[in-house]
Amino acid sequence: MGRRRSRHLTSHGPVQNTSQTTRFIHRHTKTNHQKTLHTNALARPLSRGRTRHQIRIPRPNPTRTRKLHANRRHSPPTRATTQTSQRNQSQMAVKGTQTTRPSNHKTRTQNNGSRLPTPIHTTLNLFHSPKPIANKERTETPKDITISIAQTSCKVGDKKSNIEKMKNAIKQAEQNAADLVVFPELGLTGYVCKDLTYELAEPVPGPSIRLIEKEASKSNIHVIFGMLEKSTKAGATLYNTSVLIGPKGFIGKYRKTHLPTHSVFEEKRYFRPGYAAPVFETEIGNIGMIICYDIYFPEITRLLRLQGAQLIACISASPSIRRGFFEVLTTARAMENTVFLAFANLAGIEDGLQFWGGSRIIAPSGSVIKQARYDEEDLITAKINYSDLERVEVFVPALRDLRPELFTKLKEFAENL
Repeated sequence: MGRRRSRHLTSHGPVQNTSQTTRFIHRHTKTNHQKTLHTNALARPLSRGRTRHQIRIPRPNPTRTRKLHANRRHSPPTRATTQTSQRNQSQMAVKGTQTTRPSNHKTRTQNNGSRLPTPIHTTLNLFHSPKPIANKERTETPKDITISIAQTSCKVGDKKSNIEKMKNAIKQAEQNAADLVVFPELGLTGYVCKDLTYELAEPVPGPSIRLIEKEASKSNIHVIFGMLEKSTKAGATLYNTSVLIGPKGFIGKYRKTHLPTHSVFEEKRYFRPGYAAPVFETEIGNIGMIICYDIYFPEITRLLRLQGAQLIACISASPSIRRGFFEVLTTARAMENTVFLAFANLAGIEDGLQFWGGSRIIAPSGSVIKQARYDEEDLITAKINYSDLERVEVFVPALRDLRPELFTKLKEFAENL
């Protein structure tokens, strides 16, 4: 016995054998210690999804404790953990939540390649999913299309004569292999209709649209033109409307939002403003429409672009005195939104009011691709490539640098003007 004790004596006193001491302590204390932990585990909720079998028992060896802790923290979920998770998910479903995994989520793995528990994210189901742009049938957008602009002069009040002129322009656009032909504002009736407005208006779709539909079908072409629309609910309620027709028939319409009532204009006397700015998904791309005075308000073209418009058709009845304004504004709207813009203006004279023509197709960079003659009828045709949109956005990243928080201030101050 003395020989055994002397083996563990040094000048500093007795030293215990660590491994023997540890085994001795666990042999005498393990049972009571585990019973205490087992009782406490049943009395309180499990933390971090662990079961009572996964609760760590402290050990004197710090290195071994850290290894055990790391291994058990990353161990696969047990049956009890899975049941707890399912019970929590069912409770959240009762409260109006749904469990989702991100589409870009990747399964985590340990160093040895085994799978780790996948995190679950909960999101409130507060919003409806967005609707498609326009048509129910989604088609692949072509890279390039050909556009014609028919810059016409109208006979005021003579829809038959104006429709014949539109038919001839559609045939000419077909010969130029155009996918789309755009006519000016109120090209069906003329602009200065005054009190004839009530007699010339018709519902949309209506008899005049049926005639243009036949021509569009024959020529396999899309057509945009302006007309007087009569409400189907209130006959005396009229709109200044732009109509989009495809080879398969009527696609959609846009009602002029901003009505000029100053100097020579008196549109609010006859028309009700529109309250929507739709974008139509077609076989030739996503198309938005605005009318004349709308070009003065950058918010509407920005709204169309943010909805996915690749081409904005602006039909117009701009008098010569406004020529300088429109030449600047059409370029600015195209460039600040990096979008193609087709501007179709009236030409000729109506009741002493002269329209300057100058219709044009503008690239997203602001450059004029093709322009019609001033003051007289003309038809221009040009090809555009939608891939230019992305290339221009790199050098003019106006959409990327938008500050949405300013829109709230804009609305606040506009309401208190």
